[in-house]
Amino acid sequence: MKKRLLALLLVLTMVFSLMPAALAADTLSGSGTEDDPYLLATAADLKAFRDMANAEASSKLCATLTADIDLGGEDWKPFEGPSVGDAYAGTFDGANHTIKGLSVNLTSNAGAGLFGTVRGATIKNLKVEGNVSASNSAFVGGIVGRTQTSATIDSCSFAGTVTSTKKSGSSNATAGIVGKVNTGTVTITNCANTATVNGNGNIAAGILGYGGSNKVTIENCYNTGAISGQYYASGICGSTVKATSSIRNCYNSGTITATNGGSYYAGITANFRGTISNSYYANPEADALYNGTPTTATAITSPEGLADKLGNAFKEDTAGANGGYPILVWQAGEVVQPDPRIELTGSDTLWRTTNDAQPQTTITAACKDMDEDTHVDWTLTEGEGIVTLETPEGAGAANQSVIVKATAPVRRSSRPARPMASRRASRSTSSPRSRPWSSRALLPWARRCAPRSMSLAAASTTTRISRN
Repeated sequence: MKKRLLALLLVLTMVFSLMPAALAADTLSGSGTEDDPYLLATAADLKAFRDMANAEASSKLCATLTADIDLGGEDWKPFEGPSVGDAYAGTFDGANHTIKGLSVNLTSNAGAGLFGTVRGATIKNLKVEGNVSASNSAFVGGIVGRTQTSATIDSCSFAGTVTSTKKSGSSNATAGIVGKVNTGTVTITNCANTATVNGNGNIAAGILGYGGSNKVTIENCYNTGAISGQYYASGICGSTVKATSSIRNCYNSGTITATNGGSYYAGITANFRGTISNSYYANPEADALYNGTPTTATAITSPEGLADKLGNAFKEDTAGANGGYPILVWQAGEVVQPDPRIELTGSDTLWRTTNDAQPQTTITAACKDMDEDTHVDWTLTEGEGIVTLETPEGAGAANQSVIVKATAPVRRSSRPARPMASRRASRSTSSPRSRPWSSRALLPWARRCAPRSMSLAAASTTTRISRN
């Protein structure tokens, strides 16, 4: 009899534990698929959707906000699946609405943020206002605390405060948008942080705290919030050491402070092994970069002309929301216009010494924001695929002639396309009397605007070929 009663109690417990998710599904409009997402209009809707997502492993349920939502400062339980490996994997579309009144006060070691942990999720078109605080988590972010496997965060913003009081650690991370990439890749585009971020004894940054050895792509983002932390306090990204990572078209105007005797801090990123391009910072006055971090971010003293430099994802701050610094086009309720361009990627450097075999690399040209009918004519400045380096001004007689041979591109398809693409080469040698050489070369004519490649072969002693 006792065994039957116990079994009955267990069954009833399981049934009642599943009831909230089942009831939520009945009360929400939509079916939760990508084509027919749940429609969320109230705080109760958002909580119900979160509970449904948290109840199933690797939930791919999708939702779209249909109105601004006020959580009223009530303690928020983040999106967090049954386990880290079973975290939320769906698409959450804010539809340019705002979730305000967020209040996260986490004492566990799980991810802290509106979304604690995501795994393969897409979060987009979302504005969040509130406060996120954690005392025992290494993953603290305004939008997302931790990412697993992959994540895409697009057109999101966070305002308020993000704070970590966890015992100091160089891989514990706090940031306005994403705290930490635990595994896999993350792409963060068109995002803004205006929140104050305090990492105390940990990493702190405006957009992404810690990427580790994972590939990180950050593009068209900015930070105006005050950032402070012991390790790698930075406006955009605290620390990422994957060489294929990139930061492009970003800026920081927020104050940067290294706490607890921290040695490294920067306007864009203090510890980075990838590529930084077209990015600017007004603070701090001078970076203190960890060894090997590129110095390609540009210091500025005012926002004048910055919107034009950053590209079509930004526009002038005519309303004074950012103290004159640019805002993102979507923040003004406008649509980003295409930015037709050709991007060249490949190995940055070729080295060859006298006794080494001839090194080679491949540079790939890809068309961005171009339709299929766009035409690009590729030409050579001189010669039949041969680029002769010219002596720069001020070079002495000890310089020697260096030749770089560019073989014809590999034809990937048959569609013509438009602007010319270039690479600059430079040479140095171990000889104390030598000086660098440089020149500009254009790729040969190719058919159609599709990814294609050309091979470069160095022919001299200690030759270095750099993208520019």
